[in-house]
Amino acid sequence: MIMKKILFFFFLLRFCLSYSQILDNNGNKPNEDYSKGYGYKTYFALVGKVKETEVINELTIKIDSSFEVVSSKVKRIFNKNGYLLKEYRVQKDSSLFLKEENIFDAKDNLLLKSQYAKQWKRTKDSVISTNDVNSYQEKYTYNSENKLLTKYQKTNKQKDFYISQRNTYKDGKLLNKEDLNNHIETSIYGFVMCKGDGYSLNDFITKYDYNNDVLIRTETYIDTSVRYRDTIITVHLPDTILNNYKVKIPIIRKDADKDFSGFELEIEENFQHNIEGRLLSSKKIKHNSNYPLSENENFYEYWGSKELKTISKNKNGYISGRLYEYKIINKDTLLHKSWYLKGKVGDEKFEKRLISKYIYNSDGSYILNSYRDNKIDRTQLYNMKKHLIEYRDLRNNSLRQINYKYDNNGNYIEKITLQNGVIKEKITRKISYY
Repeated sequence: MIMKKILFFFFLLRFCLSYSQILDNNGNKPNEDYSKGYGYKTYFALVGKVKETEVINELTIKIDSSFEVVSSKVKRIFNKNGYLLKEYRVQKDSSLFLKEENIFDAKDNLLLKSQYAKQWKRTKDSVISTNDVNSYQEKYTYNSENKLLTKYQKTNKQKDFYISQRNTYKDGKLLNKEDLNNHIETSIYGFVMCKGDGYSLNDFITKYDYNNDVLIRTETYIDTSVRYRDTIITVHLPDTILNNYKVKIPIIRKDADKDFSGFELEIEENFQHNIEGRLLSSKKIKHNSNYPLSENENFYEYWGSKELKTISKNKNGYISGRLYEYKIINKDTLLHKSWYLKGKVGDEKFEKRLISKYIYNSDGSYILNSYRDNKIDRTQLYNMKKHLIEYRDLRNNSLRQINYKYDNNGNYIEKITLQNGVIKEKITRKISYY
């Protein structure tokens, strides 16, 4: 029974992490630049010319009244520029299961992404993996400026690739972006489909308008021939929806199908900038919606290059926003405060609520205090590598401490997490370099 519960726990953990794309548990650096996305070395908290990593994760979980240590091992291979080439899960018999493989061109443009996962089977008391493997692939094409032209995708349930995104450009700027065939299920990790209320299953086209190379307007159109809106979806892991109350199932749109006469304007957004090109205001209108947020205006103010104030106003006149303060305490320390603002036009006064305070040190370390009702309820400490080393929650008087050991390249090779003084997790990393 205990083993069944452990398997079930791991299934839930894997499904939730993979589907919601929560950050990898090897530990991201806060405030890191992840513009290169998942698959680049910084996503895995790595620096330098990393070639291979082997990560062992030992997690202590409570099963009934006892504690169990559950281990997992992952191997990753990177190219010389830091992009993930292959990722393996090490199985119980020490064999390698290929989980992901990426192929790049000479300019590190991703050409083909392949992901694999073992199928899960539900039993009476638990969920177990089988030897059958699901696959998901993405294929990309680019123009001469290395800008994305088309994205195709498929799972093992489809025979051929189908188009999912198409971009057109003029003078190096994006003019049109088509998001197509969103109704097709692409998850390979679970036995249910998580697609929300159905709105995201529509086909969309977004058009971009510029003035002197500055974006001033976008228009998003939605396919009205088969419309998913505020619908309830029931699915059993096929490659398309089984039951969507209110509408029929559309066919797969082909690459050559460029007839968008059935699309109508869904969202329009206008932008205003100052002479430096910095955004001053934006206004978004969602058509065919009666919600207060269907019309929203945002206004921005800055302190140097940093955002100082953001105010949002919906069509009912309700106002909310964020207010920031930056203060140099001394030559080595910067104070950064953040408030939440809300209120309504008229006699009602605005509420100004402190939500966070950062204290940065010149060596890169900093403290983050979070507030509730203008009182500190959580405190986080980060070291000079921007790794979390302490998390104190005053709401339940709990303390999480994290200890690191680093190699000569500045990458951690051991990370031990203690919860209230008891080891909760241990991560060991073997790293080789080019």
